Amino acid sequence: MNDLKSLKRRERTEMRRRAFLLLYYLLRSPFYDRYSETKILFLLRLLAEYVPGVGLVARPLMEYLPIWQKIYFYNWG
Repeated sequence: MNDLKSLKRRERTEMRRRAFLLLYYLLRSPFYDRYSETKILFLLRLLAEYVPGVGLVARPLMEYLPIWQKIYFYNWG
């Protein structure tokens, strides 16, 4: 499945849809609370400190992500 060019248009659309659903799953509780939260916040903190300009987006995202997770990802999926 690594070669997306050999897939038909509908199959590529389905692969994209499944990738988004996997992302949503990683951001939903309890998986988010146990595994994803620390890794995502660590990555955002690392990017904010060492990549110029990314901190302007990453720092507010780190503050809002727990709030968004409790409000929106509870219902998504």
